[in-house]
Amino acid sequence: MTKLHSHQHDHDAGHAHDHNHNHCIDTALATAETLCIEQGQRLTKVRRRALELIWESHRPLGAYQLLAKLAEEGFNSAPPTVYRALDFLLAAGLIHKVESMNAYLGCAHADRSLQGVFFDL
Repeated sequence: MTKLHSHQHDHDAGHAHDHNHNHCIDTALATAETLCIEQGQRLTKVRRRALELIWESHRPLGAYQLLAKLAEEGFNSAPPTVYRALDFLLAAGLIHKVESMNAYLGCAHADRSLQGVFFDL
């Protein structure tokens, strides 16, 4: 089993100044674009922005938190829109669902087949 986690441990250890969120987001988007091309899928504006928002904090983000952020930015604020985007990102292996929190976290290794286990501590 592989323990997948956010990069929050870097922040907790006092290394937040060393971490570049933009690099993580850019890497996640580049991986998403490549996977979508390979799978014959489209990375729509909503899917793309949802992925960016999930990666922004490196902490699990709930669907309704995501919905609120997308609505603030002028995206369709209907829950089905967000859930369709999340379903797509999950199916593509770009995010993981943390069931115990009913929230989503970016997958740092979306370009590899992994089995993830999350531990709530």
